[in-house]
Amino acid sequence: MELYRSMSCEEAYSALTYWGDQASRDALTAYIAGGAGTAKDFRQQKFTGLTIGAHLGDQGQADAYYDMKGDSYAVQLKFILKPGAHELLFHPDHMALGPGYKNELIRQANQKEGTYQNATKNEGTLGGYIGVKAEDREPCSIGIAQGSASGSVRDLGPSQLLFQLFVEKAELVKNRSGKPLPGENAAARAELAA
Repeated sequence: MELYRSMSCEEAYSALTYWGDQASRDALTAYIAGGAGTAKDFRQQKFTGLTIGAHLGDQGQADAYYDMKGDSYAVQLKFILKPGAHELLFHPDHMALGPGYKNELIRQANQKEGTYQNATKNEGTLGGYIGVKAEDREPCSIGIAQGSASGSVRDLGPSQLLFQLFVEKAELVKNRSGKPLPGENAAARAELAA
């Protein structure tokens, strides 16, 4: 399964820098899997993670934002989920559903399972879960609850940590920012901007 997000160059730089550091990802995954850590210990060990914005969807949704031409949507990334991850992602232990009155798929999931947590009405997020939000242009998008903001930097939140456990890799799709991103050379940058 693939999910897409159009974002600022700064957000993309952070995501691609994190994703390019296999040792840091492995250390964080091992720490989370241990289950005994605390928030204080997490900060003291200076773990970082995949701090991306709140919504991901299909490429059509991401293209609609990318086409707005603002700096906030100058880069598009693709997040490829691990094989079988979608089965866990869409399970009530990990997913919260937005209101079902806007979308038949959400309504059916709530009726069938009946055990999903409720995501927020507007943004489709819930801390510690991956949310699903109804969309006007597409059936739905994935909502990632954000960590708290401390100064100009957003802290890594529980939903972001959960989401990154499902991701196999992150790839650059488009870049019209004119700024180089990790793993991108000048020729590739010109091609992606087109």
